[in-house]
Amino acid sequence: MNVQDEIKVMNESADPYGYFASLSANEQRAIIAAVERARVTDINPQVAPFATAQSDPYRIYIQGLEMLSCIALVDVVSCGIANQAATTASMEAQNRFPGATSLHNGKGDAFRHCSWNALMTMRIGADAAERIATNHETVAQGPADETSMDLYNNAQGRFLGSAFASSGDEASALNQCALWASIGLLSTLS
Repeated sequence: MNVQDEIKVMNESADPYGYFASLSANEQRAIIAAVERARVTDINPQVAPFATAQSDPYRIYIQGLEMLSCIALVDVVSCGIANQAATTASMEAQNRFPGATSLHNGKGDAFRHCSWNALMTMRIGADAAERIATNHETVAQGPADETSMDLYNNAQGRFLGSAFASSGDEASALNQCALWASIGLLSTLS
C-alpha cells in the first residue's frame, strides 16, 4: 500500500493512534514525511488556496499533523487516550447541550472542552493533558477569540480533572463541567 493510502486508512480507522502505532518504524517515518510534504506543497492554503478548512485534503492534513504532533509531545498511548476522551466529550456535549449553536462557541462547546480536559487529566495527568490540548489549539489555528475561549475552558477542565483524579469519578467531573457551562462559569462567545 502506498503512503497516501496508508494515511487515508489511518484517518478513517476507529483508532488512528492505534493504527499508527501498529505500523513499522519505516511506515511511520514515511507517513510523517508525506504529511510534512503536504503541508509545504499540496494543501498549504498559501500554496493551494482551494484547500479551505472545510475541504477534505485540508481536514485530513490537520488531523494527521495534530496526531503526529501529539505523538511527538507525549506518546502514542496517551494520544489514543486523549482521542477517546475527545470522543466521549463530544458525545456528552451533543447529549447535554443539543443544538448546533450551542456546540459552536456556546455552552455545549465550552462543556466539550472542559470535559475533554477533565477526562484527559484524570486518565493521563494534567501535564500531558495540557500539552495535548494546547497542541490541538495551535494546530487548528482558529480565530483568536475562539482559541482564547477554548484555552480557558481547557484549563478549567484540567482543574476539575485534578480535583476528581483521586476518586476517579469521571461522571462527577462531567457533571461539574455541565454545571459550570450552564451557570456561565465557562467561557462562550454566543
